[in-house]
Amino acid sequence: MVMTIYMYFWISLCLIATFLILKHPDFFPFSSKKYWDFVFQPWKVTTFFMAVIPMTLLAPYSGDPTWDYYDAIFMSVFTYITAPWSIGILFRFARRQAKFIQFYVAICLWFFSVSWSYDGYLYLRDGIYPSTWWSNIILSSALYIPAGLMWNLAWSEKSKAHFSFSNEGWYESSYHNHDFLKLLLWMLPFVLLAVGLILPFAWDLLFN
Repeated sequence: MVMTIYMYFWISLCLIATFLILKHPDFFPFSSKKYWDFVFQPWKVTTFFMAVIPMTLLAPYSGDPTWDYYDAIFMSVFTYITAPWSIGILFRFARRQAKFIQFYVAICLWFFSVSWSYDGYLYLRDGIYPSTWWSNIILSSALYIPAGLMWNLAWSEKSKAHFSFSNEGWYESSYHNHDFLKLLLWMLPFVLLAVGLILPFAWDLLFN
């Protein structure tokens, strides 16, 4: 009963977020070509596939019955297209550079990507609410936040390595100012974190 109420609660939050995006499209990046140029830079696409391919291939062999090819793929895609904006908005909201409705939608996109899409899929697949919903939020957020940070990395001669969302124009003005080779060292902590989270599953598959 409690989880049913929770499910209706997050569905309501998502419907409100969808309404806000449709009512105020200028407050959100999804109709902006510059945002998609920002997201689909070659180095970001490359790092996305470097992460999603092993995660997806490992899914059925992880020992976790809730993790399969489908949720591994769609959660990865949702993370890729939303995390750069959502994490950036949280930072900008804390500095009073973003509106509350942007903050609200960013939170909803975060939780939909890491949890609610997963919960809803498993509820439809298995007929019960997944008991792993809370642990999944923790583990998936530990990937979502670093992903959003890494895909906001930028380089300029003036600022050197920095996060794009710290720029006034963010993705609208700085999306082209990225030097992959100069960012490699700064990407390393985020890559190592992802590897550290995935490695135990790969280890069990290979050696057990």
